[in-house]
Amino acid sequence: SKDNCLRFNPNIRNRFELDTELDKLAAQPHLKELVANDRNAIQDLYESTFQHRSFTGRSGSMFAYEGLGCIYWHMVSKLMLAIQEITLDATNTADLKTLSDYYYDIQGGLGFRRTAAQYGAFTADAYSHTPAHAGAQQPGLTGMVKEGLLCRFGELGIQLQGQIISFKPSLLRATELLQAATSGEIIRSDGSKKTYILPKDSLLFTLVQVPVIYVRSSSKTPVIQIYFNNGTSQEIETDTLPADLSAEILNRNSTIDYIQVKQPAERFLSH
Repeated sequence: SKDNCLRFNPNIRNRFELDTELDKLAAQPHLKELVANDRNAIQDLYESTFQHRSFTGRSGSMFAYEGLGCIYWHMVSKLMLAIQEITLDATNTADLKTLSDYYYDIQGGLGFRRTAAQYGAFTADAYSHTPAHAGAQQPGLTGMVKEGLLCRFGELGIQLQGQIISFKPSLLRATELLQAATSGEIIRSDGSKKTYILPKDSLLFTLVQVPVIYVRSSSKTPVIQIYFNNGTSQEIETDTLPADLSAEILNRNSTIDYIQVKQPAERFLSH
């Protein structure tokens, strides 16, 4: 290929399709004898490479919509999570950009990024497969949901070391930040509702039902501002919560109303 990378033809999904391609080549007079001499060797090489006979499904045969030609959403989400883990370990800006492009390219292929027509169902619903001949199949909380949640917290930069919570985003896109000030309503851990004012260049999410607001800052260092239910507040120049407050959140007995984290602008992806 042009980039010196050899790729298998994705349109040849089994030996029968391989035979079809060989028949096309054999129809050309100057290749007829070569194909006749090498057909068996090519078939053996194909089978030894892909070993299709070894993959017959979890029950000895493919069940209905499972198998070649279908989109197995859980497998795509597994790939997304694996790439995210590698991306979060990137140690330089160039690698982070390249890997984050791959990460979001993979995510773009998942069901919740597709149209309902492509997915075959309402795209926020979890389904295991979408076969070529029908809409999405096997509904339920599949592994796709689990890996999607893990990836989202990874994008937000939530890190746990033991029981210490840190807010270290490196995979969060700046395009997710609010373009104008707005408000957001949260259901608190006691079941009550509260509205929070969100400034421009911010976003809100909850961590164990504690609201966390990221605000893009011109500062080079992160700052955590903790607002307590009793009206007091605390500011620490770090992106890591103290052990006692981390434990409060994780144990669901938090005295915290909400947390605001001023994140350096350079932490947000611009692409």
